[in-house]
Amino acid sequence: MGSFNRVVHRQQGMVCRHFASQMHTTDPSAHVSSSSAEHASQGATPVQVSKPVHKVGMSKGSVGYRPEDLVPRLAFLIPQVQQCKEMDVNSLPWVQSSRVFFEQWEKITPVMDKYHDFVATHQLGLGLGKGVKKDLFTVKEARAGRLMGEKATVAIGEFYLACALQLRPDEIEQAGMDNKALMQVARSCAEQDVEPLIEQAVELCSDYDQNLHKALEDTSAWYEVDEGLFWHANFEVVAPAEFQHYLTALGHGSGQGWMPTEHKSRSKDVDRQVTSAQDALHSGLPNSEPARRASLLIYQKWLAACSMPVKASILRALQENGFIVGSALHEGCLLPKPLSEAIQFMQK
Repeated sequence: MGSFNRVVHRQQGMVCRHFASQMHTTDPSAHVSSSSAEHASQGATPVQVSKPVHKVGMSKGSVGYRPEDLVPRLAFLIPQVQQCKEMDVNSLPWVQSSRVFFEQWEKITPVMDKYHDFVATHQLGLGLGKGVKKDLFTVKEARAGRLMGEKATVAIGEFYLACALQLRPDEIEQAGMDNKALMQVARSCAEQDVEPLIEQAVELCSDYDQNLHKALEDTSAWYEVDEGLFWHANFEVVAPAEFQHYLTALGHGSGQGWMPTEHKSRSKDVDRQVTSAQDALHSGLPNSEPARRASLLIYQKWLAACSMPVKASILRALQENGFIVGSALHEGCLLPKPLSEAIQFMQK
């Protein structure tokens, strides 16, 4: 059981530190060239490519956006929209709920070994692993109709009493040496503190998406390259349809003709169009309202997606300590840097 204790202490430190961690710097070109490298490693015959596919708003001859290109610069404008800047990150429901969880979890972590003792009482040594139906029958026969054995009852009682000492010290002191009063405090702590904490944490993390978590974290390398590229990569992950609507509302690909095309994507043209888009987003005029609405929706979806690393940490803490059994989690636990800088309680 010593491994449980090491997990608990590692988790406690991670909860307090990982949100303020700096982004891992990786080579963004690896994301672009991985498929071609795999193709070459398989000995495939090289395919003759006459010219890379070019997108409007992208530098001529490029196979990916560059910091000076139009689309990433338009993406960079979204967090600067007044409605997005006015959003209070700390008031987001998932931020408030996770704050409550981490504050309470930190208090009960020192007594988690008591819960591990309770879990250990369920290891019956009955030679399980013969199939779900057979295992259930074996356990039922061993329990002889009892829901919980004496050792398990004592162990869980000690755990909740230890939690009460952490969460309700005044009530424990008032109970003194009165066993009946102490058990009542432990029961109240179990029913009103610990069990609701676990239930609310599971509900908070019910929409955890491992693939979205990984995709979001994979974009973090772009923050060290260029913020426009970072925002563009993030918005393409969390809100691709809304981002295309945003570009269209600004005239990109809409046939309005004011966006630069391939043969005239000079830097001065891009500068002029970015300035025009920025003025439109901040003007408050009715004809720019669709772009502003789209930008707000994109930013809201990005903030919601940023909960994935936090939810993964919560689920991992519950799984490693035996409270729940769940599916695999992405190992990364870094919040995107712009958000980690905004959420102060995660920088303890």
